[in-house]
Amino acid sequence: MRSFHKKAVWSCTLILIFILFSYTFSFAQTDDAKQVVLQIAQADNTLPAASSGVDTSVQMPKSSTLKMGFMLYHFDYKEDFVPPGKSTNEGWLPGTFISYTFKKNSIFYHRFYAHYAAAEITYDGATQAGTPIKINDPQKFFKLQWDFGYPWAIRDNFVLTPYLGVGYRYWERGEANYPNYKEVYTWGYIPVGLRIDYDINDRWRVGGNVAANFMFGGNLKAYLSEVSAGAPDLNFNLGNEVGWYAEFPVTYRFTNTWALTATPWYEYSTIGRSDTQSFRYGGIKYSAYEPSSKTNQFGISLSADISF
Repeated sequence: MRSFHKKAVWSCTLILIFILFSYTFSFAQTDDAKQVVLQIAQADNTLPAASSGVDTSVQMPKSSTLKMGFMLYHFDYKEDFVPPGKSTNEGWLPGTFISYTFKKNSIFYHRFYAHYAAAEITYDGATQAGTPIKINDPQKFFKLQWDFGYPWAIRDNFVLTPYLGVGYRYWERGEANYPNYKEVYTWGYIPVGLRIDYDINDRWRVGGNVAANFMFGGNLKAYLSEVSAGAPDLNFNLGNEVGWYAEFPVTYRFTNTWALTATPWYEYSTIGRSDTQSFRYGGIKYSAYEPSSKTNQFGISLSADISF
């Protein structure tokens, strides 16, 4: 079994366990809630009406939520080379993100999400002749995603949302500084996933999100001309593969408008081998391709949430 399939099975298993536990816990709370309502009703017959004043209670979130925040994550990329060939990138990246979500239970759900991250991380590789290279390599990442689905309210405080979406990824690595050179990866993808939202009480919410990302339109442009006069820039059609994403957000609501969310997350992705490009340089004919690769990412995102 391929490694990302194993991760998918484990992620789904954890989500199912979480669903069963949450549903059982919520059902148990229902009986307690009925008793509380009965006690309140009895108290209303004996206690005088409370004086009027400002309501400071926290209610359920509103339909629209805007999130803005920062992330820190570890990026681990490795191309599939036969030794002594090698090409890897690894390191920590800071980033920023923004998202807008509209969710009305049993009606409609959609979410727009965008993030940007940039930093220098370690490139550990080798030349075509096998000479080792280890340098600090500048990286830029951009992600854009739109999801839409149906929020199925199992209970008032427990919602499952299956969804589809469309996304775009941009990755720029390297710079015009021999033996380094700039490469730009772009691709689209279709996320197919399931979100879980469970309100423990009127302030705390926990959740989960697991998705398979179906890649399409993968492309790589290698800017060889920036480091060697007369060399061509090459475009490769990348092999489209399936990746996996999982996150587990925890939200604390200060008021009905403001909240704070911490979200640990993990993503596994693969890119298939590209087509082969032939070109001439210095009167000699060459051929080149982009090998297949695997990427593991994990991190945490922190956001300020505004509901309206």
